[in-house]
Amino acid sequence: PDMARLEARKRRYQRRMARQQKPSRKQGIKPSNRYLKTRKRVQKVSRQIRNIRSDWQHRESRKIADRYQYAAVEDLNARGMTRSAKGSVENPGRNVKAKSGLNREILKTGWSGLRRKLAYKMEVIGVDPKNTSRTCHECGHVDRKSRTTQSRFGCVVCEHSGNADVNAALNILALGTRATGQGGRSGYGPGELSRRYGDVDVVNYSL
Repeated sequence: PDMARLEARKRRYQRRMARQQKPSRKQGIKPSNRYLKTRKRVQKVSRQIRNIRSDWQHRESRKIADRYQYAAVEDLNARGMTRSAKGSVENPGRNVKAKSGLNREILKTGWSGLRRKLAYKMEVIGVDPKNTSRTCHECGHVDRKSRTTQSRFGCVVCEHSGNADVNAALNILALGTRATGQGGRSGYGPGELSRRYGDVDVVNYSL
């Protein structure tokens, strides 16, 4: 079964568990047989999801390691990024439902697992993720307005345009190799970074 189907099945079982009798040591309540049965199903589906994700991470990291000497990646704090937005009774959170959905997507991609498996096979260089998607790799100008859409980048200064993910990948590469990619200050002119390091692959962290 594909991941989307397994994820949907897991959510369905979890909703079912929420309606069934839960165990409570304080109140001396034992879990119902239906609850225990549903919990086993959730655990089984969760194992399937973990195994599929782990297999994908191993295969993708092997492909990258066989092709390149090292990988530059953003130092993303996945734990902080997926912190709950519920807040407290005194200070309730905002956009909780939207944040929960974003958290699920982040966790589903398995960034941390892929990075760990890459580190087993090759050198991995972590870089500060700040402004990597807002910086023009051609002129170095930083502006959030340059990210015109999720997939397109158009510099408001030098008018360079292209795929937003590729632009960010070049910035990450520059940081990872201790080059700024900003013209004279780094010693590289426009486009020189790409010519120096060859093709840049953008890894899509999704299943």
